[in-house]
Amino acid sequence: MTNDPTNANDPTGPVVPADPAAPSDAAVPGDPLDPTGVAADATPDGEDEAADMPWYKKPITWIIAAVVVALVALGLILALSAGDDDPSFSLVTIDRVDDTGSPLETEMIGTVRATSNPESFRWLTPADGNAPEPALSRANSSGTVTFRWAPTDAVAEQQEWASTLILTESLPANTSLAAASFECSLRRGEEPDTTVTLSISVETPNDPDAASVATYTFENFEFLPADVVACGVANGPPGTTTTTTSTPTTAPTTVPPTTVPETTVPETTVAPTTAPAPTPTTAPPPTTAPQTTAPPTTAPATSIMGVLEGRADLSTLVGLIDLAGLRDDLSNPGTTTLFAPDNAAFDALLASPDAPDVTDPATVEALLLAHTNLSEVLLAADVFALAEVPVENGGAQPVDAGAGTVGGAPIVDTDLTADNGVVHVLGAVMPVQP
Repeated sequence: MTNDPTNANDPTGPVVPADPAAPSDAAVPGDPLDPTGVAADATPDGEDEAADMPWYKKPITWIIAAVVVALVALGLILALSAGDDDPSFSLVTIDRVDDTGSPLETEMIGTVRATSNPESFRWLTPADGNAPEPALSRANSSGTVTFRWAPTDAVAEQQEWASTLILTESLPANTSLAAASFECSLRRGEEPDTTVTLSISVETPNDPDAASVATYTFENFEFLPADVVACGVANGPPGTTTTTTSTPTTAPTTVPPTTVPETTVPETTVAPTTAPAPTPTTAPPPTTAPQTTAPPTTAPATSIMGVLEGRADLSTLVGLIDLAGLRDDLSNPGTTTLFAPDNAAFDALLASPDAPDVTDPATVEALLLAHTNLSEVLLAADVFALAEVPVENGGAQPVDAGAGTVGGAPIVDTDLTADNGVVHVLGAVMPVQP
């Protein structure tokens, strides 16, 4: 007799609990030996089989999972899109030169006034500015004073946020300005470049040996984010101090001489007696005239190589330029923009485990050409208006205007102008882009 495992009377077979709802000779529901393979209470179309599936195998579970994944992906896309919409900033550069065109060592105080909330902006340059307080910015070696500011993240309509800027500068005694106003270039988004007027008023103290205070204002003009304004302000000749500083106040005093020409005639006869006195005072200008010939001596040093050699913090770069054989490229006439890592930047690079071989001329040349644009002169305002800067080796270096970086390296000094281009000093070495 065969051993029927479903026979409850067979002592050798497995003990199967009796199903009170099923006949005693029916196969056990779900028994693996049941030829139908279907539980007794299952319907032919397999609906109960789907009900007995694990949750992760059910079609509805996959639908829910797909919806969740789609929502998460959408959230990430929106977050990334929002992150790319960083607020733009306003940029003002003032190139300060003396009456011979040489850069001045000066400093200015900038005061920003937002048309809405006075505390709705932040200083970007100078980096230590504490908004809404005024900020002090010092001229670089090219005489350029830079101010950058932007609306805070709390401002809802970033592109419509408006502000004004007032600058003040202390002028040494007997110093004048070449004019009472200067025309500045304005770049605003995609609009054609135009000009804006920088008006100047000078407060002259009673003591002629005391410094005067110049106040610069952009009259009837409000800055919008992404505005770039570049100005040039020059000193007047040494003998025009009173004319320049007291233009508004001396205007009435100049009227009497014109209205009373006969009284000025006797005074001109007295002038010969007073002429000996001014003669010693005019003696210094001849002495300063030879000093104005000093720039010709430094004129050869106004090439990019001359600018680099004039700074002790760029000595490492100068040595690498000579090793790579690029001295002539940076000395000869041209239109070059050089991003110059300082000594500390090269020290950090050489201390890294994957530092390049700076003893190999070809390696050094490839690295330096990734910091060089030989086809155009790009001032800081031009650089920050670009998304990337083309260079002579590798891909273009990306620009992050909000962070003030190029190729991921911070720009620590800008607009060191030369007769064959411009130099921007970097606080890190840029990688060669693929």
